[in-house]
Formats: sequence, C-alpha cells, structure tokens
Amino acid sequence: MTSRITGIVVVGAVVAALTALVAPHGDAVALVLLAAGIVVGELLEIQSTGGPPLPLSHAVVLVVVALASAPAFAVTIVVAELVAAVLRPAANVRSRVVITLQRLLGAAVAYSVFRIGVDVVGSGRTKWAVLASLAAAGAAQIGLDELVAALARRGIEGAFRAWRAELALVTSGVLMAVGQAGAGGRGMGLWGPLIFSVPLLATWYSFNRLSSIRRTYDQTIRALSVAPELGGLVRTGHAQRVAKLSVAVGRELGLDHNELEQLEIAALLHHIGHLCLDDAEVLGRPADPWEVAEAGAAILRATDYLAPAGDLLAVEPLRHRRPIDPAERRRGLGGQVLKVASAFDELTGGDQAHAPAAIEALYSGPGYLYDTEVLAALERVLVRSQVQPV
Repeated sequence: MTSRITGIVVVGAVVAALTALVAPHGDAVALVLLAAGIVVGELLEIQSTGGPPLPLSHAVVLVVVALASAPAFAVTIVVAELVAAVLRPAANVRSRVVITLQRLLGAAVAYSVFRIGVDVVGSGRTKWAVLASLAAAGAAQIGLDELVAALARRGIEGAFRAWRAELALVTSGVLMAVGQAGAGGRGMGLWGPLIFSVPLLATWYSFNRLSSIRRTYDQTIRALSVAPELGGLVRTGHAQRVAKLSVAVGRELGLDHNELEQLEIAALLHHIGHLCLDDAEVLGRPADPWEVAEAGAAILRATDYLAPAGDLLAVEPLRHRRPIDPAERRRGLGGQVLKVASAFDELTGGDQAHAPAAIEALYSGPGYLYDTEVLAALERVLVRSQVQPV
C-alpha cells in the first residue's frame, strides 16, 4: 500500500510538472494534483463501525466540485477513478467495476447538489451558499454509499445511524474546498487541501485503529462462544444460530442498536456459564439452566461493557410471569427474545424442516413461559426468511 501511494504521488507530481509547461495558466495543474489525491484517497478508507468503508477521496472530490467547471470536473473524476480501479485491491474485476461506477455516480450527485445549492437556491457564490452546498454535496455522496450498502444487505436497518466518521469526512472535505477556492473570497490554493488533509489523515488513522480493536474484540467473543460446543456441552453452531435469530427478532420488536448489540453478545455467550460449573455438578445430570445463566451472568457482569449482556443472561432461563409494569417488561424483553431463540434452536436442532413443529411446541407451553409477542415476532421473521436455520 505504501509503495502504491508513493508511486501515485511521484507520477502525479511529474504529470503536474509537465502540465505546468504546457498550460501554465488556469486550473489544469491543480486538477492534476487533485486527481492524484483522489486516487490516493481511494486506497485509504475509514472503517466506520456498522457502516460502509468511506474513502478519503470523498473529501478531495468536494475540492474539485468547488473548483472545476462541469467538463473539467468530469474529466478529472473519470481519469482518477479509472486509475484507482486498476490500483484498488478489490477481489475481482466485477467488484472493481461496481465500486468505480458507484464512485462516479457519487461524484456526479455531489456536483449536481453543489450546483443546485449555489446557483439555484443560493443565487450565486455567497459565503453561506457555498458552505451549505459543499456540506450537502458531501452528505449526498456519502449517503449514496450508505444506501448501496443497505441494499446490498437487503435492509436499511442501521443505515444513516451514527454518522461519526461520515461527519468528520464531510467536515474535512468542506474545509479543504474552502481552503482551496475560498467561500466568497480568495482561497489558499493547493495549500488549503494540503493543510486540512492533516486532520483528515488523523481521523482515518484513529477510526482504523478503533476498527481493528473492535474486530479483535468481536473475534474474541465469537471464539469464546465456541468453547461450550467444543466441550460437547451444546450442539455445534447453536450459539451462532441463536445470536442471528435473536438479533432478527429483537430488530422486529424495535430494539435499538445498543440493545441489539448486547443481545447478540448475550446470545453468543449464553452457555459460557457451563465452563464455570464443577464436573460433579454437571456429570450424571443435565446442568441446571439457572446455575448456567447465573455463572455466565457473573462472568459478563465483571466487565462494565458486558454487564448489560450479563443482565440478559440472568433474565433468560427462569422468567415465569409477564410483568405488568411496561418499563420492567422493556428491560426483560431482550431476555425473553434470547429465551425464545435458544428454545427454538434446541427444538429444531438447526434443521429448518423442524421449524413449524418447534413453533407449535413453543406456543403449546404454559402462557407464563414464553412471551407471545416475542413468539409472534419470531414467526414473522421466519416467514420473511430473514433468518433460516442451517
């Protein structure tokens, strides 16, 4: 990656020098260097939590949007994206083509939004019209990425949720564009994008470090979830299936992102308590679900971040009555979702063919055992095939 970026910078500088000899006046040299910046930005992506990867090129595109005429903008973007398509570490040719078309469409949308904001709504290049139009253009191209990612996973849940990395990228792009061309006044030229790229690169580094830490954390949770299966205490794949089903049912019931995240952790680790029980307590008889849940909850409650997941484990095994207080029911809803999902997978054994019989068995149980609203949500999820037991 470093060698590629170095090569792009060197080639961009050489082409810019040749352009300065042929066309010393105008914006040609600046556009060549900005095109090189777009190519570099395509190779550097912010890994935002729960969102699509965001290339730093989005910020550089805003500089070109504010600087170039429509023909010059089109040529700059097309050339830069074609070069980036060759250098991009995509899996195959189809992925390269799809990403390139997405980037070209995003740039076109950004330019259209900017022109409409400045020329139509803003009635000229006033300071506030330029700033608002640049911000809207940046949000538009990132919004397109969010929409494409949501369509790829066949659902818009989670899209446009936090926008922390997205906001940083748009803000940096606006500052770079204003620094270069100014907002109703004289700009700094290419020094503007160069100076304001420093906080953008810092943002990229910080988010990618955070993404790496989060990835390690998730992998650790999933590795721990397999431990009871490797010990022969539960069926292989049970934790993964219960987690997938629990999240789908929880989403159907309107749980927010944080609740779904803790529900997934609790589902992955809801049998971790098996590992804390002495052999004498397990040998010769099935483990008491309450003992398993209490042991697992104690483990998770030892860490502040996992404590809510531990509370869900404590609720899951023995919840014999439906609370009257709505606030109390809301707190226990995740536990009921986990309880239903776990029971469903145990009844089906991971085989979809047994799903109708499992649903019937859950409804046939005592009314206090399984929440009927959760069971109804489970049925809706299965009918829509959001989760297919495998």
